[in-house]
Amino acid sequence: MYYFCMEIDPNIATDIVTHLKDALRHEINFFNTSGIIIASTDPTRIGSGHDGARLAIASKQTVCVDDEHRFAGARNGINVPVQFDGEPVAVIGITGERDEVEPFGTVLQKMTEILIREHLDQLARFNRRTMRDSLITALAYGSGNVADNERLAAMLGIDLDLPCMIASIRGVDPHDLLTYQERIVSALDRQVEGRPDVLATLTPQECLLVIVGSDDETAESTIRAAESLISSFTGHATHCGVGGRASTMHDCRRSYDQAVAALRWGITAHASPRPASDERDNASPRTRIASTELQHCDDENTSLSTFTRYEDLDLGLIVPVIPPEQAQALTRLVFGGLDDGVIDAYEITFDAYTRHNGSISAAAKELFLHKNTMQNHLNRIAAITGYNPRNLNDHTILALAFLLRRHNSRCLR
Repeated sequence: MYYFCMEIDPNIATDIVTHLKDALRHEINFFNTSGIIIASTDPTRIGSGHDGARLAIASKQTVCVDDEHRFAGARNGINVPVQFDGEPVAVIGITGERDEVEPFGTVLQKMTEILIREHLDQLARFNRRTMRDSLITALAYGSGNVADNERLAAMLGIDLDLPCMIASIRGVDPHDLLTYQERIVSALDRQVEGRPDVLATLTPQECLLVIVGSDDETAESTIRAAESLISSFTGHATHCGVGGRASTMHDCRRSYDQAVAALRWGITAHASPRPASDERDNASPRTRIASTELQHCDDENTSLSTFTRYEDLDLGLIVPVIPPEQAQALTRLVFGGLDDGVIDAYEITFDAYTRHNGSISAAAKELFLHKNTMQNHLNRIAAITGYNPRNLNDHTILALAFLLRRHNSRCLR
């Protein structure tokens, strides 16, 4: 929406003058509706008045200045009124002998009007993006009041009574989104352009997607496409959490909180220690780190993108709400004063044993160990911790202790 009760911004005028100068090779002046030069290829003239320009505004006609038609403060040339939606918004002047510059009048007018429209379109897009970003963050973070949210939504043509879900996408490197912010924002805008079912914004911390009214399959496809796009710019993996569906957009704060909980749990679930790199490199396709997600290499470690839905959480619904004091008490009880490296080594063994449902042969094969060596490792865990992985009750306590340690030390803060 354009409001022509205000003048064209001098910065826009300066940009237009520069473009016209390059095209016409003459001195160009840009006048506001009061006949004052606000941009010029001759900076000394900025701020001066021009009666010829005032007449062009009043008459909506081109005014020529030559030896026979003199105006105070004017040099020879032509002054062309620039209109938008039928109303004069500025005057563009070109300096030179009348016979030389008058043929440029219509071209000058049309070029200026096109440039003004382009700038105003850019301004409108920027304003719309700013309003959209404000609405998304207000809804997700619960930082706005209902009246302001409804006002923004009305201006954007968004129905807040529609159901929605929120996805939060964060980079493995916390600086990624800020570093590539402008490029990611532009690409995201292109990706969701023309889609009323998707609202997207980028903060220094995360990319927020509000999926409005879409079915689960379409929503997942949209979110994964955004993850892929972000990774293509940063070169790193991403972590994504998807909240449950809110009945209306007014209620999507809960969906956002669920998305963050899912994201953090996804990181915890993928953060268990892995075998040494040479063992991974020699592993069969079945036993290599497996994921249908994007995979990127950071230094010597392999980082996997995660995609976690709140509705798929199991232990993730419980573990994060265990008070840190109780979590630490259990891990101290099980692991005592063991070094982190020792606990990590035990966890590799324990995880392999668990993944293969207690099959020592299968776990040993995954870890490239003899089955007797695997048994010795399990025996060592039982001897040091006092909890035997082969015992179902002890296995549960060990699994929870490893999980709490991993969650408290590696999830996003």
